[in-house]
Amino acid sequence: MKVKTSRGRISLNKILSSDVKIANHLLETEQYTIEKLEEFLEKYHSIIIKPAFGPKQTVITLYNDQFEVQTNNQLKQIPSIEALHFYLANLLKQKYYIIQPKKKSSTLFNSYFHYYVTVHRKPTETSWMHVSNVEKCQSLLGEQYFQSFCSKTTSLATRVAEKLGEYFPACNTIVIDLIYDLTGKMWICDTILHFSISKWDQYQILKRWGPLSSYAPSTDLLTIVSLHEYLIKYKEIIIKPCVGQHGNGIVHIQKRGEQTYLLHAGIRKRKMTSFEEMYDYLYEVYLSKNDYIVQPKLVLASLGGSPFDVRVLLQKVDTEWKITGKLAKVAAKGFFITNAAQKVLLLETALANSNVSRYRSLIEEEMDQLCLSATLRLNDNYTDLSIIGFDVGVTDFGELWIIEANYVPDLKMFQLLEDSTTYNRIQEIKKRQ
Repeated sequence: MKVKTSRGRISLNKILSSDVKIANHLLETEQYTIEKLEEFLEKYHSIIIKPAFGPKQTVITLYNDQFEVQTNNQLKQIPSIEALHFYLANLLKQKYYIIQPKKKSSTLFNSYFHYYVTVHRKPTETSWMHVSNVEKCQSLLGEQYFQSFCSKTTSLATRVAEKLGEYFPACNTIVIDLIYDLTGKMWICDTILHFSISKWDQYQILKRWGPLSSYAPSTDLLTIVSLHEYLIKYKEIIIKPCVGQHGNGIVHIQKRGEQTYLLHAGIRKRKMTSFEEMYDYLYEVYLSKNDYIVQPKLVLASLGGSPFDVRVLLQKVDTEWKITGKLAKVAAKGFFITNAAQKVLLLETALANSNVSRYRSLIEEEMDQLCLSATLRLNDNYTDLSIIGFDVGVTDFGELWIIEANYVPDLKMFQLLEDSTTYNRIQEIKKRQ
């Protein structure tokens, strides 16, 4: 049995460095110190500083005896190495950071080929499967060039996952941040572990099982490229942090015309007049803090002009999963998500008073079967589960979508129902677990 290992970048790099075939693809990586900063700047002229945890990074470039420091979308000129030390001492707030060289762009294409490559496994199996490529930076001929190296990518990504999977047996989805240079050399810039609480991990589990795949909305890791592609294709999208609760960090984005975008977060709306302005804002406020996914916005059924979705609660009673509660959450006025609910209703009441055209009994029967099947699938992957709360979307035509599965669901909403029978039953079962 292995000793518990840190999930931070320093630890992950050490693990991967122990495999010679992987180490040949690793960017030179050291723990950040003032001495290493000066050493790397002298050697590479352009470097990246990353925290031990989280997506935020700082790029420093030595140019004409001055230092350009880019954090988020802010660019600052620093005149001397002494001033740079002082600036970074106030900027870097985490305890540990790493430092890496920054790969240079091609003079021909003005970009290298940069991808998030996702691999996934079933917990009952040792083999990893390549499931997704998401372009991180736009480049001419990027996809065509990338496809010519796809087999090499799959081989390297699988080897990385196998190595990390030995140390993190509870992790079944891993994202490898890969760069191709124009010589065909692959470089591993980063690895991100997605555990059971990650929405990206949940998506892999549900989407890749036939009976459930049609209920999972199209989903990708969010990059500047996938954001642009989803807006072109769907016009209205939702971005969500991979790990988060209570609707925090979720943004609704509408594309209006060629260069107009409307952002809606909570009750606040903000208009942007270019894609670049919109992305810079998202990066500053959201993307520099958390990894995100992107999905098309689901058009949900409504009550009194406000969208609603359904919370379905399942609990393990002895060894059998049972549905112990269902209710509808109606979004508050001005909100697009139901986490800020103006009221909760019994599901049959909500369906009876909504604009849903399908028979209520058929919707409930399909929803019950869907949630039970999804629960069994998730429980196969994570056997210590005893309670799951699903948020299920219902369209005007009675179509169902799995919005999210919550492993620590909020039970208080059932207390808001007029009849306390459901809430009391849920609590009684929970006490016995």
